[in-house]
Amino acid sequence: MYTPHILQQETPWLANIKTIDPSILIDDTGTTIRTETFPFLPENEFTTTDIVREQFKKKFIQSRQRRKILERLAVIAQREDNWDGYDSKKPSKTILAHAKMLIEGMLDTIISGGHPWFTPFISSDEDGFITVAWHIGELELHIEIEENEAEYTKISGTNHDMKMEIDFLNPDNFLILWEWLLDAHK
Repeated sequence: MYTPHILQQETPWLANIKTIDPSILIDDTGTTIRTETFPFLPENEFTTTDIVREQFKKKFIQSRQRRKILERLAVIAQREDNWDGYDSKKPSKTILAHAKMLIEGMLDTIISGGHPWFTPFISSDEDGFITVAWHIGELELHIEIEENEAEYTKISGTNHDMKMEIDFLNPDNFLILWEWLLDAHK
């Protein structure tokens, strides 16, 4: 098995290569992965390459999803009062900043927890609060983000046997809510 030497930052040809993690190197295209595989790992164990690919995949997903979130919030930030013709308020900069922090925190927690991330529907409501929603099977998770707090609503079932739960959202319940939502995806 060929085992390349560990590349050092001071190597001149690395000048145009970005390092996300000491074991991950990405060239200017953002797609080339250079990894090290060590021969002392048993065949049935993960190789460093497997681990690095998984780390790269998580970072790539986070980056792509973060961009989608920021793009959607940027569109919402352009809204003016009465944006929908029904006297709805535009979201304040404080609400937008809180939404960005909260959604990105949730994204990071979900990806770090090893779960898939599904792009949410993001909008604003008549009060200028940011709304985030996922609908998977018969389960729905809605989040309403205000200036200093956020509430979630879990909805399960169909119209004739619908159940709802409403509570305040905090980082401690990100994974619990996500795992509940993923139950519909299994």
